[in-house]
Amino acid sequence: MTGTNDALTALRQEIDEIDAELHKLFMRRAEVVENVGRAKGRTKTAVFAPGREAMVLRKLLARHDGRLPPQSLLRIWREMMPAYASMQAPMPIAVFATEDNRRCWDLARDHFGSYVPITAYDSAAAVIEQVTSGAAVVGVLPAPDSDCATSTETGDSDEDDAPWWRGLCEQDRPCVVSSLPFAAGSNAWAGPCDAYAVARITPDATGDDKSLVCVTALDADAALEALASAGLSGRRIASDGADFHMVEVDEFLTTDDARIAALANTATVIGAYASPAHDLIRS
Repeated sequence: MTGTNDALTALRQEIDEIDAELHKLFMRRAEVVENVGRAKGRTKTAVFAPGREAMVLRKLLARHDGRLPPQSLLRIWREMMPAYASMQAPMPIAVFATEDNRRCWDLARDHFGSYVPITAYDSAAAVIEQVTSGAAVVGVLPAPDSDCATSTETGDSDEDDAPWWRGLCEQDRPCVVSSLPFAAGSNAWAGPCDAYAVARITPDATGDDKSLVCVTALDADAALEALASAGLSGRRIASDGADFHMVEVDEFLTTDDARIAALANTATVIGAYASPAHDLIRS
């Protein structure tokens, strides 16, 4: 038994040493993050870099091996990233969440960690207004037709029942910058769902991206045909019940893309984001 106890003691001591080294690296990372903040200047939105985060997480998951669940590894980094970003500037987040539908809240906590302040709003319009005004850096809104959305599939209680994504077509509005969850394995109490993060930043291309385009057309098929005529392919995400259609395009588009401009004001890019990394989560 003495030999077994000695071996166990030695292993525990090794774990303690590893923990101490990990802590040192966390503190060193914090120092580097502070230097990054000084290098790029203090702003309210520059701290949120979803494209950069996606590239870091993809590399992390791609090289991961061993018995540690990749979901746990991902959660560690998803906790760290917003906390470190908050060292540069406050990062308040506005989330659509009602008394009977808090799935977006759970998803936001999964994605942005436990440290950053999150405030719930019972309408999508209120979330967008918080981001537009600068009161929130990020807004989290339900993806249409997902379990996060309400029965009206908009998550919006405004009288006109206009889908929240239509408002992004207007000038000086936020754009979609992330698709949530980024990888499979949500801890949402009410079950998995899908959402989008919106912010007043310019999205960055990551090498594997998707874009959202709002197209004016008689129906969804006509919207897809219009995009195809410009050399773009995608799938319908939602329609407003009239002639506005949200389409996901399988590439990174900017607001001044010539192919969109060629559609004569019938199409507007309302966001771009890194493709989710569900395929990198291996059981």
